[in-house]
Amino acid sequence: MIIAVLLLGLQWPAVQPIKRTAEFDDASRAQFSMQIRDTEGASVYLLECYGDKAFPESSFLYDGEFECRLTSEGKNPDSEYSTLLTEVRKQERDWQSRARFFGSELTDSCGNIPDFGKRRHFLLRGFRLDLDLSDVKLTEDKKLSSFVLTVAVGPDPHASRSIAQAPIIDKKWAQLPCKLDNSVKPHFK
Repeated sequence: MIIAVLLLGLQWPAVQPIKRTAEFDDASRAQFSMQIRDTEGASVYLLECYGDKAFPESSFLYDGEFECRLTSEGKNPDSEYSTLLTEVRKQERDWQSRARFFGSELTDSCGNIPDFGKRRHFLLRGFRLDLDLSDVKLTEDKKLSSFVLTVAVGPDPHASRSIAQAPIIDKKWAQLPCKLDNSVKPHFK
C-alpha cells in the first residue's frame, strides 16, 4: 500500500514552496492569480481567485462571494476536472469545491470550523495548498466585504490524490448553526 502511494505521487512534479498575501478592500472585486512552479522553475499549476463582481469570462462558472480555482499547466494540462480543488470524483458543477467562500461561513464560530471556515487546506498531487482569510469584514447582511488572503503552497508526502483530499472534521462542528454543505458535503469522524 505504501509503495503504491509513493509511486502514485511520482507522476506529479514536485513544487517549490511559495507564500503570498493580498489585501482586498472590496471583496466583490477581488482578483488574485498565482503560478505554482516545479523545482526546475516551470509553471505547473495556476491558482486563480475572484470576487463575485470580478469573475472573468470563462468556461469555468465562478460562484460564491469569493472563489478560487486550481488548474494544471505545462506539457500535460488536465481537463477531466474544472478545478483540481474539488474533492468530488464525479464533479458535475464547477462550484463543487471548498475553495468557494460565502460570508456566512466566515462569521463567528462558523469561521473557526477547520477546512470549512476561514482556513482551508487542500492536499493533492504531492503538495498542500492553504487558503487563509483573515481580517474578514462583512456587510450587515453577512456578505463578504473585505479580507486579507494568504496562500501558501508546499510539498506534502501525504497528498496522493489527483484532486483534493476530503478532510474529516470532528462531529462537534455539526452542532453549530452553520451551513457546511454550500459546496461539498463535510465528512465527520
